[in-house]
Formats: sequence, structure tokens, C-alpha cells
Amino acid sequence: MGDALVDPHRSGLTRDDLALACRQAVGRRGCVNLRRAFAEVREGSRSPAETDLRLAITRGGLPMPFLNVDVHTARGRFLGQPDLTYGLARLVIEYEGDHHRTDVATFRSDIERRERFEDEGWRVLRVTGGDARQRFVRAIERIGRLLCERRPR
Repeated sequence: MGDALVDPHRSGLTRDDLALACRQAVGRRGCVNLRRAFAEVREGSRSPAETDLRLAITRGGLPMPFLNVDVHTARGRFLGQPDLTYGLARLVIEYEGDHHRTDVATFRSDIERRERFEDEGWRVLRVTGGDARQRFVRAIERIGRLLCERRPR
């Protein structure tokens, strides 16, 4: 919920606004849990599934990925705005809900974006609801492996 609150496209609130609200809640019932939850809030997530995946990744001991950032080639050509990105490892992670499979335009756009990234030497990991039902265990293991691999540019 915190990630959704600090989505500037939806609420107009920032993480700083939420921090102020947390400070103002001191002494109120639930404020300890609120501060704990706030520590994991990040701007940039576009869906609850992306947030769940990010939390599973970081709670699994992996570094924090970038969220929905523009990625360009060395010459400045726009490749896309992946859900989660590890830039130095050239790893893109896309959470694909069922609409990525059932909506023809989304399906085609996903393929074209994946090919743009792969043509530039990026790895693209697709994560689905099936992974979510398994608490992202397989995805986290794979992300960890991919982050550790040395890959020529």
C-alpha cells in the first residue's frame, strides 16, 4: 500500500510526504508497524505484484533493483522502462500478469521490448503469477545466479 501511496502518477504524494505522516503518528496505535512498513516503501512501483516481487527480492538478501527507470543504449536509444532493473548486471526483470498473455497488443509490445534489450546484451527475466504463488523462490534463486555471473558487454 505504501508504494501505491507514493506513486506520483496516482496520488501526487512523495516518500517525504509519507515520512511526515509517519512522524505525526508517533504515539498512535500501530505507529511501530507503520514505521517498519515505511522503511520498505519505494517510489516507482506500478503494481502490487511488482511491490511483492521487490520485497521478496530484498528480503531474500539480494540488492535493491531500480524500479521502472528509463534504460537507453550507450548511444542514447531508448530500450524501455522495465519493472525492475539491475543496470550494472544488465538484468531486466518483468512481472507479467495474465493480461501480458491475453492482450494481443501487450503481448506483442512485450516481445519487441524483450528483443530490444536482448539485442543490446541485456538478460530479461520474466516473472509470473505462478512464481508469486511460490513466493518467488525460483525467481529469487535465478536472479541471484544472474547477478553473480560475469557477462561480457
